Amino acid sequence: MGDTRLEPVVLSEAERLMLESWGKRRSTAQGLAVRAHIVLASANG
Repeated sequence: MGDTRLEPVVLSEAERLMLESWGKRRSTAQGLAVRAHIVLASANG
């Protein structure tokens, strides 16, 4: 059973595109890429 007090993560199209590009680029720091993937996964539910 999920916690109903949590707000869903909603991303604009620009935010989603930026996070996806950070996750795919080879020059992105590994920590930033991991955080980008976490935020995208959270937004996807």
